[in-house]
This record gives sequence, C-alpha cells and structure tokens, in this order.
Amino acid sequence: FSACDHYHRCFSERIIRKAQRTPIVIANHAVVMIKAAHHDDDLSPHIIFDEGHHVFDAADSAFSAALTGNETHDLRRWLLGPDGGKKSRARGLKKRVEDLIDGDNDSQKSLDAILHHAHFLPTHDWLQRGRHENVVGEVEAFLLSLYHQVWARSGEDRSTPYSLETAVFPLSDEVYETSLPLLEKLKTLRSPMSRLSARLKQKLSEETDTLSPDSRKRLEAVSLSLDRRINHTLSPWIMMLEHLQTETPEPDVIDWMEIE
Repeated sequence: FSACDHYHRCFSERIIRKAQRTPIVIANHAVVMIKAAHHDDDLSPHIIFDEGHHVFDAADSAFSAALTGNETHDLRRWLLGPDGGKKSRARGLKKRVEDLIDGDNDSQKSLDAILHHAHFLPTHDWLQRGRHENVVGEVEAFLLSLYHQVWARSGEDRSTPYSLETAVFPLSDEVYETSLPLLEKLKTLRSPMSRLSARLKQKLSEETDTLSPDSRKRLEAVSLSLDRRINHTLSPWIMMLEHLQTETPEPDVIDWMEIE
C-alpha cells in the first residue's frame, strides 16, 4: 500500500483511488469483491460490471477460504521471504518492520516468535515432495492425507480432465490425525501475529506526534497486512480444522476436498 515506493505511480492503485471520488465506475469485479471482503468503505456508490457474468465466481473466490499448498506457501513467503534461491522482489516480514520496531522489546519478541513458528509452512518445492510422498512438516502431511482420501473416494471419476472433488465427511483416520498437529501449529503462529499487530497499532496511537509520515504509513500498512492474513487466512484455516474435529456437516458451510 502507501508504504510501497511505487504506490503513487502504480497504475492499479491510482485507478482505485480515483474511483473512490467517482460517482459511476465501470469496475473490475475481482477488485470490487476483494475490497468488499476486506470491509473497505471506499467503494463507489454506483458500479457497472464489465463481463458481469464473472461476478459470481469472483464473489466465490473473495468470500471463501482455501487451505492449500499454494496458499500456505504464499503465507510462508510473506512471513519469511522467498526461498529456493530464486531472485524475487518479495520481502519477508522482518525486512518490512525491523527498523520500525527498533528498541521495542515487546514487538521484537513477537516478531521473533512469528519467524520461529512460521517454519512449519511448506517451502517452494512442497508439490514435488508430495508427489513422492516424502513430506516435511504438518502442512504437507495434512495435504497428503487429503490427497489419499479424495483419490480413494473419486473411484471411476479419476479419468476426468477436471478437478477431483469429494465430500469432507466421513473423515479418514489419516486426515483426522494429521489435522490435529496442524491446528495447533496454526494457533501458535496466529498468537504472535495478533500481538505484533496490536503493538503496532498501540505504537501509532502513543507516538502519533513523533512519528514521521513515512513511518506512520508503513506501520499502518504492516498492521493492516497482518490483520488481513489473520482474519482472512489463518482464522478461516483454524475454523476449518476445528470443524473437522466435530465430524458432522455444518449446515451454513459449503465445503469439500479437491485435487486440482
């Protein structure tokens, strides 16, 4: 967001800001749905959707959550930075925030805890290991158990060119057993992320007169990003795994297991 060096000349961000002051907007449905899912209040009062028949898929994507190998790896990259030796402009959480919390012991302890607990998330080559059933860590073990359950239940549908989808319940013993340690790992990671976000908000409030505009914008951006990953990623994953422990379908939830 505004903490990015390219924020003011970024085409998409500039258009989004301009749209906030425009009474009628011909909109990209994906952007609108994501902003709505994030509870942004700066949407235009009148929106015309181009290619409107895609709105339903965009809504499904924005208002749902998926516990997948790609998404867990994306969270690892956001927290720990890129892995695998590939060049990337992506930065880990430490590089984003370390100079902002210099001398703040509480924030530093929370950051250290986040970086320590995030290592259970899968690295870039998780899929290759999964193909050989040589999994590492709680996420990969859980994903492999899902693969076994979906593959076993798909039966004659395995030859389809489309994704394999099956019901969640009844759970196999393997899925149930691998979900328990993953649930605890996710809760352990969420706690220091919540503490760091709260501390950054406190810092903004207590030091509002002494913080530079740039530092204030960066603190706001990191806190917002933490909250979004807590509320839209980690918490839904935790809710999914807790739901598995009940071993009963949830009437207000549509869920399934899938091999793409």
